[in-house]
Amino acid sequence: MKDYTGILTTPFTAGAARREELARFLRARREALAPQRPGGRRRTPGLRREEVAAEAGISVTWYTWLEQARDVSVSAETLRRVARALQLNETEEHYLTGLARPGDFRAASPEKVPEALLTIVQGLSPHPAYAMDRVFNVVAWNDPAETLFGAFTTGDPVTGNVLARLFLDPEWKRLFVDWPGIARSAVAQFRTATAAFAQDPEVTGLVARLCDEAPVFATVWQAAELAPSPDWTKVIRRGNRTESWRYSVLRPEGAAKGFTVTLYLPLTRPEGPAAT
Repeated sequence: MKDYTGILTTPFTAGAARREELARFLRARREALAPQRPGGRRRTPGLRREEVAAEAGISVTWYTWLEQARDVSVSAETLRRVARALQLNETEEHYLTGLARPGDFRAASPEKVPEALLTIVQGLSPHPAYAMDRVFNVVAWNDPAETLFGAFTTGDPVTGNVLARLFLDPEWKRLFVDWPGIARSAVAQFRTATAAFAQDPEVTGLVARLCDEAPVFATVWQAAELAPSPDWTKVIRRGNRTESWRYSVLRPEGAAKGFTVTLYLPLTRPEGPAAT
């Protein structure tokens, strides 16, 4: 797909790449909508630009510039109207805002892990918990998390990053019973979370490496799916049995802002052998 964002760029081209992805996203969502009043012969699928602009209450010229990846400013209110016109869900609107108004999003995670974050993660014991920066690098974890998931190593290209570990660590592929669904969701979450800085070297470098080393990641990444952080149940293999865990993502404020904390809470454990 032409929207492949694993290609390394310089700071001078990062803005252009973000606008190109914004244009692609708008076109894709517009073409996916069925006209409310079908009539006449249409040369292209979906709504016309004129129909989206009218629904959003903006000029056709201005909306066309967005789909042409022009360097134009857009207000938050205008984006909300465009999102409604395109019938975007909450996750899609979040992605749209990240592309069009990256300054509205959280600043980069601090280089030094704040003491408050370490306190939060340790305080969640005896439940497994770990903290990640904005590109899914694991920066803190507690002992229960290491017991459940294996050792983390800060800075390690595999065990130091959750996205890389899902695709490059054979033990994690076995650990999660529904690995394909979990891996697919993680990629969609990563794309959504990094929209505002998708062309930063820390993002493009990780994406390029995973595309090279894990062909299945390249396939999932090119599908350009979006997803929020889910609150769901994961089934994990422990020896020859399985355990069900509730997975949640917490977003601290204050000194720990810019990081996320992943928390696992134990649920009922099945008595049968592990699924194959």
